[in-house]
Amino acid sequence: MSKIIVGISGGVDSAYTLSLLKSQGHEAVAVYLNMLDGDDSEARRCAEEADADYICIDCRELFSEKVKEYFKNEYACARTPNPCVVCNRDVKLKLLYDTMLKTGADSIATGHYAKVYYDEASKRYGISVSDDTSKDQSYMLWMLGQDVLSRLTLPLGEKIKSELRKDATTMGLSSAGSKDSTDICFVPDGDHAQWLEKNGIAMPDGRFVHADGRVLGTSKPIYNYTIGQRRGLGLAMDRSVFVTGIDADKSVVTVDYEEGLYKNEFCADNLNFVGAEAYELKDKNILVKIRYRSKPQRCLVELDGGICTVKASDGESFKAPAPGQSAVFYDEHGHILFGGLICR
Repeated sequence: MSKIIVGISGGVDSAYTLSLLKSQGHEAVAVYLNMLDGDDSEARRCAEEADADYICIDCRELFSEKVKEYFKNEYACARTPNPCVVCNRDVKLKLLYDTMLKTGADSIATGHYAKVYYDEASKRYGISVSDDTSKDQSYMLWMLGQDVLSRLTLPLGEKIKSELRKDATTMGLSSAGSKDSTDICFVPDGDHAQWLEKNGIAMPDGRFVHADGRVLGTSKPIYNYTIGQRRGLGLAMDRSVFVTGIDADKSVVTVDYEEGLYKNEFCADNLNFVGAEAYELKDKNILVKIRYRSKPQRCLVELDGGICTVKASDGESFKAPAPGQSAVFYDEHGHILFGGLICR
């Protein structure tokens, strides 16, 4: 059996992953990444329950540099970031991969709900959706490169979360009843604007402008808003309005009625071709997700250098594509083809 570096948080998913690999006879080493001055007692307990060696890595500085700064800069530029996507590439999977190389291990594993596959024809590794589509996290892994994917195993890709919890209870794991993590880890209360202000963002108030050109009043600084937002605008209108545009240079927040949210196309950059090269995309049936919880939609893609123009098909349109969010493209079998960041 092989030696596997397993990323653990103290929650049930990573604890189950660790115990499962140990039960299969692998030499599993538990690695906890200390990103937020966290208490690692739960992670240590998971390692002890699995009788696995334990490593704690202090990565607070790297996390601040790669994730927190990215988060701040994106909001300051009127973009809505995906911090978990960047963290997976630049912190979590990078450090697990580095630890694998340093310790002479064979592979790395995490508790993500997704699958790794290998395509014999293209000689490439890729990511595909998990069996539990309600928990699928493939969307969060599109930035990974072939170096990491070729050494990554995701044991939970074929698991159903409700069944996993039952198994974890039977196995006696102390984390069996732990709550799922849903918020951004460094903004646990969900108030990103307050976090930004506490961490050095200072911008002036802006203006609300209706899509028809009417100036509606003063807005808070632009980082308080994201495309598609309805609540918290404080505007007295005859109908509900939504944020449909944000101009960082002019400090203008554009609002419109709901129909103004729907777009026939958008563009993405920062492309990463995961399971296919650009030339292989011609004539493929392609679906795109523009948010983690959004439903995949059929689309047509046009590639021009590093820019992808995405057009809706089947008579549909895209609801509130937000600059900064990830656009992840799948084939009809649930394999990620490529991903990018919505830019306009």
